Amino acid sequence: GTGIATVTSKDKIKLGSWHSVTVFRDGVDGWLSLDNSPPVPGKSQGQYSKITFRTPFYLGGAPTAYWLVKSVGINHGFQGCVQSLTVNGKPIDMRPWPLGKSLSGADVGECSSGICDEASCINGGTCTASKADRYICLCPLGFKGRHCEEVFTLTIPQFNETLKSFAVTPWPLEPVSYLSFMEFEITFRPDVANGVLLYS
Repeated sequence: GTGIATVTSKDKIKLGSWHSVTVFRDGVDGWLSLDNSPPVPGKSQGQYSKITFRTPFYLGGAPTAYWLVKSVGINHGFQGCVQSLTVNGKPIDMRPWPLGKSLSGADVGECSSGICDEASCINGGTCTASKADRYICLCPLGFKGRHCEEVFTLTIPQFNETLKSFAVTPWPLEPVSYLSFMEFEITFRPDVANGVLLYS
């Protein structure tokens, strides 16, 4: 359309709690669903049925309050945390480029800071945030479990990408020049299609 479409859910959000919102459109018609509730419909004014993005896609606010007031009638952005963003079924990595898709930003903090303050990783385990409200303990070799509390004998390493697991070996292995020739031979069993097997 040529105007703003305002769609408001009848369900209320709870401050400090996680919520999921889905917004989708087809032509001038739009719908909004909060926490998997029945979609609330809305419609854009005018005859046009396509969206043309001529500016970057902003998350959480806009560079100036002028554009917020002009488009949605309020002069401030979102205050809170955004754990995930998906567009047409494709997750958008919001980390700064080149790790993610974000080109720039201003005054954006880390929502998971402090999540490890009360974690009790033991046996040399290191706490790291897996989500904004969850953590995992990265256990040293020979330990496993939620808090690295289980001891086990390591014979054949099993790596789990979701736990950011890895093993380190000294390099070079012996005083031999590797500049002209190297050969690696690895016997492995993959559990997923893609992943890094060797890195230096």
